[in-house]
Amino acid sequence: QDLHDDLGQRLAGLAMLAHALRVDLEAESQPHAVKAARLTEVANETMIAARALAKSFYPVELERHGFNIATEDLAKGLEIIAGVECETRFDSEFHVGQDAAIHLYRIVQESMTNAVKHGRARRIVISGSARKGTSSLEITDNGIGFQMPAQGASSGIGLHLLGYRARLIGATLEIERASAEGGCRVKCVWECVAENAQDMARESR
Repeated sequence: QDLHDDLGQRLAGLAMLAHALRVDLEAESQPHAVKAARLTEVANETMIAARALAKSFYPVELERHGFNIATEDLAKGLEIIAGVECETRFDSEFHVGQDAAIHLYRIVQESMTNAVKHGRARRIVISGSARKGTSSLEITDNGIGFQMPAQGASSGIGLHLLGYRARLIGATLEIERASAEGGCRVKCVWECVAENAQDMARESR
């Protein structure tokens, strides 16, 4: 939000000032008007880049349609790009609160990327369920499997970020072998009663 509103507005103001400077220099037939024109272009390009970056932090689909639909769109996109079969299964009671949505979305995104890039998976199943105030999200693939780093060894930034995002929403994260044949399962579990009630109340207004 700060990138979009604060930095974006500052860059827009900079572009307007550069444009005004170019107009004044051109009126005076100053050769530096060309540099002012280029400054305007750079300011506009930077503003567009900042807005695109802001959108990437919180995907538009997630904000407009919620976690379930945004995740379904993510799965469909991976099917098209990587040729991997992706299936989403969400219980009717499964609901992700607004505060947790972006973190769980990124966990799904990173897990899917790892499944294709490192696990060479051909099928991924994303499932969400809710039981007695506890929600769980699982990303399971049929790849070659995943070997957790030995104790004390570096786990890499990807795994570190998965755990960090889970902790931010008070969730537990498990990464394990999906079956005896291989594959990987990433499971995130969190308490959701209060958060879901608040979000549903907001939606009903």
